[in-house]
Amino acid sequence: MRACNLSLHHGRGAGQPPGRLRVAACLLGLWLGGESRPARADMLPSIDVTVTDLAAGDAYLEPGESAGIHAGDTVTIGKRSYPVIASNARSAVIEVGDKPLALGAHGSAAVSPAAEAQSKQLPTPRALTAFREQWPRVTLPASEQNPQPVPLGPAASDDRARAQFSLRGSGNVPLRSKQAPIAATELRARAHYEPLHDLPLRLDADVATQLWLASNLGQRAGDASRPLLRVRELQAAYGADNATFAALGRMRYASRTLGMLDGARAQATLGRGFALGAFGGFVPDPFDGTPAMDSSRFGAELSYRDLESRLRPEVSLTAQGSRYAGALDERRLTSFVDLYPGAHRIGGYAEVSFYDDKNPWHAPAQELSAAGVDGSLRVGKLELGGRFDLQRPERSRWLASYLPPEWLCTQRAALPSATPEPCHDNDARYLGSGHASWTGNRVALSVGATASAMQNASSTQAGSFARITVLNVIASARVEGSFTGSTGSLLDTVGGSVGVGSPFAHDKLDVSLHYRPAWLRYTADPSAFVQHAVGASVLWLPSAVFDLSLNADLLAGRDVSALLVQTLMTVRPGR
Repeated sequence: MRACNLSLHHGRGAGQPPGRLRVAACLLGLWLGGESRPARADMLPSIDVTVTDLAAGDAYLEPGESAGIHAGDTVTIGKRSYPVIASNARSAVIEVGDKPLALGAHGSAAVSPAAEAQSKQLPTPRALTAFREQWPRVTLPASEQNPQPVPLGPAASDDRARAQFSLRGSGNVPLRSKQAPIAATELRARAHYEPLHDLPLRLDADVATQLWLASNLGQRAGDASRPLLRVRELQAAYGADNATFAALGRMRYASRTLGMLDGARAQATLGRGFALGAFGGFVPDPFDGTPAMDSSRFGAELSYRDLESRLRPEVSLTAQGSRYAGALDERRLTSFVDLYPGAHRIGGYAEVSFYDDKNPWHAPAQELSAAGVDGSLRVGKLELGGRFDLQRPERSRWLASYLPPEWLCTQRAALPSATPEPCHDNDARYLGSGHASWTGNRVALSVGATASAMQNASSTQAGSFARITVLNVIASARVEGSFTGSTGSLLDTVGGSVGVGSPFAHDKLDVSLHYRPAWLRYTADPSAFVQHAVGASVLWLPSAVFDLSLNADLLAGRDVSALLVQTLMTVRPGR
């Protein structure tokens, strides 16, 4: 700050007070000199500002440091003043607290040159060399780990060619019966091949050869259903299943509502998730699967699918018919609806069958032959599920040529004095079930119940079950327990099981033992008895290419006393 020199001087005029003219000149200089007094806010340069955003008690303004506004400056909006608490090149921030401002409000900022100079003074950063050797060297975890390569399924290999071979064997050795032992083995091969890179042409096959061994095999029931060779699928297809495609040969499923068929199927997409397909062909022999020409099926299927929707709906409507012995036989209309909201699911279906006025089962011209609804709900580790079904026997003249009449309808009791009616007008079967399961880190628990009844027949059944699994009881060992109980018009039973098991050899081998007692009582024989079963299971998974399982059960009781053995070996080359 500049000052006036009014001190006394030695020599001439010493001791004399300063003149009035000199004092006035000094005071005038103090008033005019800018550096001799502090600057006021209303005398600082002013910059127009605008409120562009409001958040958490702060207001964001534009412009910022590029216009000269820095932290410490004062902003006036309306009749209130606010200090600038932060700024960058484009904007500045003021703290408004409980003094709300309107978005888009205008004001002015008083810019202080001193604040601008101070905001640009930053400390000199430390050199990078100052940070050397500040932390000790550590061993990287990956340098000491040797993970085994794990295939990721189809994405880890060429999915154009796949094959799987399995060898299954089973045996039943009666211990107290004169019936001869019986054994069966099956060698099954499944293959998928896409020969061309640029065209979606594929070949699929599922063929098995079976061998049954028993001293009295020809006299046993069901001998006609034990062929040496069984072909479940043998088809050539072009295109993808969920897009436009065509297939020819033995199809495992002709549609969602129809099983094996020797014939052709074609499908075309209609846009927006809709597709229209048609199928036709001959039904193989139901016993041995050999080609047959006595029954043919045909139909069309309209489907809709939207995986991008929140519900992910899948809907289908199928109309199908059949011919047998040169005449129209079956006529059915079937619809399915499935919804997948999040981790939940709900589905339903209905089937309507149409019959001639004079059909041998006394069925109406139009009949609701099947309907049902089912769903599941997941809440964390808890899952709830249930279903309800209405079913009537599947009836056709083709089936009547293979099955006895009581398999196609509920028969009336024959009266000695009158001609008996072969079937009831209504013979529906109702089934309801529900279950709940909870899966924790070490414990899994599930419970459920089922009940069924038939209309116009004294056939009922009700049952319940509970199951618990506890892992890592001792080391990696597990304990399993279950309970089952049912009562019905034919049999009452109460049973349970307890078992222990454990994996070995880095989870490549699993061994378990179990004991299953059961109390049984037949309606026709009031005397109850207990049946015991002791068994063991071994599962060996040495690699992704090969696995082997072996199961053995020893049953002892009044009904059955036998040794049951089952084994399955599977090879997946190329995985």
